[in-house]
This record gives sequence, C-alpha cells and structure tokens, in this order.
Amino acid sequence: MPTFAIVGGTGLIGFYISKVILQEGHALRLVSRGKTESNAAKIEALEALGATSVYCSMTDVPALTDAFAGCDVAISIIHGTAAVIGEREGFLLDAAIAAKVGRFLPCEFGCNTAAMPEGSGLLFDEKKKFQRRMLELGVPFTLIFPGLIMDYSLPNLREYEVITTYGELDCKFPVTHCDDIGRVTVRAALDPRCVNKGVQIAANWICQRDFLPLLEKYYPGHTFETRHVDAATVLQLAEHGDLVEPHEQPERERHQINRACYVWALVVAKDPHADTLDAQELFPDISFIGVDEIISDPEFVFGKGKVPPAFQK
Repeated sequence: MPTFAIVGGTGLIGFYISKVILQEGHALRLVSRGKTESNAAKIEALEALGATSVYCSMTDVPALTDAFAGCDVAISIIHGTAAVIGEREGFLLDAAIAAKVGRFLPCEFGCNTAAMPEGSGLLFDEKKKFQRRMLELGVPFTLIFPGLIMDYSLPNLREYEVITTYGELDCKFPVTHCDDIGRVTVRAALDPRCVNKGVQIAANWICQRDFLPLLEKYYPGHTFETRHVDAATVLQLAEHGDLVEPHEQPERERHQINRACYVWALVVAKDPHADTLDAQELFPDISFIGVDEIISDPEFVFGKGKVPPAFQK
C-alpha cells in the first residue's frame, strides 16, 4: 500500500487530495505544525478516515525527514506566495531527499509555470526556480497544473461580496473542481509516466464574459452586483502594486496572477509542451465535474444558509 505525506492537507485543495488518498486505500500522514482553531476539524475528520498526524516545525529538516521516512510520495501545498515558496519549500524538499521519498509534488496547482516565460510574475518565477532546483538535484517530481480552481474563479458570493472580473473578458482559461484535482494528483503521483513531467488538467474552458449568462440561466430574476477591473489597471498594478505583507500575497503579486490569467492568457502552454502531459489522455476513465454542474448548485453560488428562498431546493 503506497504511503503519502502531505503538508497543507487541510487547505482547500489539500483537503480534497487527502480525502482521495484515503478513499483510494492508501496510507496518509498529515504533516503540520499542529492543530489550530482553523484546521482542527479537518485534521480530526481525516484522522477518522485513517490518516496519521505528525506535528513538527516546517523548517526543521531532521523532524521533517522523520515525518517523510518510508513515504512513497510527499506533497507540498503550502501557502502559495513567492515569499513562502522561496523561503520555506526548500526545507520540505531537503527532507524528502534525506528520507528518500519516491516522488515529490511541489506547490504548483495552478497555471502551467513550466511553460511560462521568465518574468511572468514573482510567484511564477519562484516556482520555475524551484523546478530547476529539483532537476539539478535529481529529485523525481510531478507538477500538477489544474488551471484555475472553480471555488475561486467561477462567479460566487460564498468567497466574495460582488462578482468581480479582470482584464479581457473573452480570455479563455480552464477551471477544475478540487475533487478532480485530488483524483488526478493521486493517480499522477504513482504513475511512472508522470516522473519529471507536468500534468495539465483542461477539461472545462470558460471566459469571464460567460459568467453573467450562466448565472442568469440558473438564477433568473436575481440581480448580481458586479465590478470590472480593466486590463490597463491590471497591467499597472502588476508592475507597480504594493509589496506589503509578502507572505499574504501582496497586491502586485495578485495582479501578476490576474495578468497571466486574464490578459496574457498564460494559464496553459500556448503550444504543445514536451514536458507537460494531458490529464484526460493519461486518465480517460476520470469523468470531470463540469461548470454547469457547479453553477447550478445554489449553495456554491450563494453559500450554505444564504440561498434566496426562490432558489432553495
């Protein structure tokens, strides 16, 4: 039975990956700094499904090495900012090497950074630097590129107070449900075809111009408050936005992501990329959750307990 270790296993994507690991019958070690008010319920839920918790500092390489010892796969889903990845993910890699982990999955889970040109953004450049380090050290790795995450990129009032769009409304990009990210991640992590490769998930394509028609289709008569940040503003903030609180994704870094996704269309490789495999071709038996299926769920759009009476099921 393969054994996985995951750092960040109670975050949005990490929790789904953790559940899939356990559902597939694999062993799981949740590696974290310990229980907090925000993660305790998820840790306990995963432990109830069979996960084992290991608590240690995320900068203590010997302790992390012990946590990863005997694991086939180590997955990093730490807070995705350039500063955090640059300062902290190296400790996880060093521990994975010392523990002789079979495969390392770094904190990607977004745009295809392997195919991006240098200078596309602080976060993307930091991820590319980390990819080069893994290659130089000879660490077997797999990069997961799901495009944008449905929870954040599809229009909803659970995470936001208004529906906000950015840049060019007709710029198309792929979106993926976290459950599908989990299924592809677990399969790819154990698949020899995916060693030192990226895995692109691009089953659902959409553009921001589709947002309001989709909402009107399923919630006729409801008025959604919207605002648009035009391309010129995105480009300006991507170059000159503030860099305050680098560990919490500063303004400049956020808009560099918006620039890549909604202006430059860099979410996936523009041309076939030799080191990127297609998830649908790799795993044709996976049926991916579609955009309409998600938008038609009023709890996704409005949030639990906040669905207007007219749309309650």
